[in-house]
Amino acid sequence: MTTADRRIPFLDIPRPKKFAWVVLPVPYEKTTTYRKGTARGPAAVLAATAQVEFYDHRTGTEPCRLGVGTDLEWKPSSRTLTLDRIQRRVEHWLRRGVRTAMIGGEHTVTLPAVRAYKKHFKDFAVIQWDAHADLRDAYEGTPFNHACVMRRVWDEGIPVLPLAIRALSSEEALFLRKGRRPVMFADRLDLKRFSAMLDRLPGRVYLTVDADAFDPAVVPTTGTPEPGGLDYWTANAFLDLIARKKTIIGMDLVEAMPVKGQEHGIFALARFFYRMAGAALLHEK
Repeated sequence: MTTADRRIPFLDIPRPKKFAWVVLPVPYEKTTTYRKGTARGPAAVLAATAQVEFYDHRTGTEPCRLGVGTDLEWKPSSRTLTLDRIQRRVEHWLRRGVRTAMIGGEHTVTLPAVRAYKKHFKDFAVIQWDAHADLRDAYEGTPFNHACVMRRVWDEGIPVLPLAIRALSSEEALFLRKGRRPVMFADRLDLKRFSAMLDRLPGRVYLTVDADAFDPAVVPTTGTPEPGGLDYWTANAFLDLIARKKTIIGMDLVEAMPVKGQEHGIFALARFFYRMAGAALLHEK
């Protein structure tokens, strides 16, 4: 068993008897195009969560006490994992009334999760935190490249609201412009305008956070870092706004890639992942 495939509990705590959310490690990596290593992301982020303090001074709570477990029975292998298998595992938990918080793996893993959620929730949107638009129709010979994942989500009839975008092709820009699709670019971040964008979405949302949404100064540990991304507290402000206005029904954190000597990036992702779960739990409607 490789390091990427080891099963590590979220926050290094036993799974409670009852839990509303389950952390699902998904070491899928098939189409990364620059630096490789996202298959090792789930194990690295989960290991880093053992160092996260539970107490949140802003809410005066320990959100992890509200019901988060880890899927330790599932034994995914980075060598044999498929998109279909990921979808079936997400469906396994949704049928039991448990929502999923995935840790990837490359960004392609969002597609099978969204397809699973579509079977259980009729009306929801995806909020995409990302440096890249991921709206190419095909890339490097496949429509299921990580650079195409949000295009495939749109194909499913699920609206997408991208946040912190700062790298896209002319093809992707045309897709956004022709469809009058919303986007918040990283150089135009505005909470008030984003709040108005949220008002046009359904009441339920799925969050997908690509590690490169953050500025490389905060998170250098990703395959395709782009300058000009989110700082930690700005990201938290957007997260809090989303949680106040919408019901978060699912989430994932993707494209984490451990790099020796840059462990602070993995820890920042672990800390933010904990905040994502906490925001969903504390604001459950």
